Amino acid sequence: MISDIRSERLKRKIAQKAFARALGIPVTELSKWERGLVSIEQIDFDALSRQFVCAPTDLRRAQEEYLVCATPGEGYTTAVHDEVFVFERTQQLAKNKPKVLDLFCGAGGFSFGLESTGYFQVTGGI
Repeated sequence: MISDIRSERLKRKIAQKAFARALGIPVTELSKWERGLVSIEQIDFDALSRQFVCAPTDLRRAQEEYLVCATPGEGYTTAVHDEVFVFERTQQLAKNKPKVLDLFCGAGGFSFGLESTGYFQVTGGI
């Protein structure tokens, strides 16, 4: 059974940088795809499915199921060229966790990693 893009890449033990290179895209774009920050065009699902040797429809369905429960990050912004993506905070800040402001966050991987530890809260990122 096919999983989401990131899980499939990790199952195959392919580094993100190497996978992006094989797809002919920037690593930041792949990161956004994996985290659900941007929509993926059908042509890109076709390229991804060739790499994973699976049906594009199966991969799209698995990615959509993942995005239903995925949390791209609390309160930080990702900007690409003239596009800006803002995710409003859905939870109150906890008083017992250190707050982090992520400057120069790019695709937000650092913010995402900090929040994934459960010890930090990202208050914002640009």
